[in-house]
Amino acid sequence: MANGIGIIKEGLLNSLYSFSGTLREFLASLAARPDSRVRLDLDGETYNLLEKFAQQNDQSLEQAVNSWLKLQAGEYKQDSQVAQLWETLTDREQKVVALCCLGYSDLEIAGMLDIAYGTARTHLYNAIYKLGIRKKPELLFLLRSWDFSKFDRDFSRKR
Repeated sequence: MANGIGIIKEGLLNSLYSFSGTLREFLASLAARPDSRVRLDLDGETYNLLEKFAQQNDQSLEQAVNSWLKLQAGEYKQDSQVAQLWETLTDREQKVVALCCLGYSDLEIAGMLDIAYGTARTHLYNAIYKLGIRKKPELLFLLRSWDFSKFDRDFSRKR
């Protein structure tokens, strides 16, 4: 069976492969079935947006969706790798990184965790090294889609 995506606008379709779940689960299931053909049932608004995107990029609708899915699959793969690296961080490194991503300065993080400023920076840069990047802005970009609000809430309760 050829790779590809069939797209329909509003309505049910007998699929060669059906799926219900999150985007991450969908991408993982596609990775497990690289030779499958998938049909997507899109609402009218999503279909129109994809159609407009395809026209602007001089692509067929199927090419535009394939491009988008490849991009999402790449991000999924990167997120999976980063999640594995995240587990190698110590508890304190995770807290420092989370608070950094929430916008706290190194000095604020040191005060919040009751550690020296230099210790906070050491934890941050040890984490940056373990994550395979070099600078704080790269860290912020790498983890931009992560939700660290739990760390903020956990800290707020402890004050």
